[in-house]
Amino acid sequence: MIPGVSKKSARGDDADTGDRLERIERMIEHYRLETIRRLERRTMALWRKMETRQALADFEKPPERIH
Repeated sequence: MIPGVSKKSARGDDADTGDRLERIERMIEHYRLETIRRLERRTMALWRKMETRQALADFEKPPERIH
């Protein structure tokens, strides 16, 4: 018997197996979407930070000297 799996599921009842597989697929899809959202938020935060640093660097640039 597999640890954490009931005897009924271990026997391979088609309905239970199908439901379990469907739940696992939904969990995988949910995890995938959450991972994408997290990466998008992080990307946007880093992009805004980079833009802010670039704007500050441009603002603080010393004036050009004329010889």
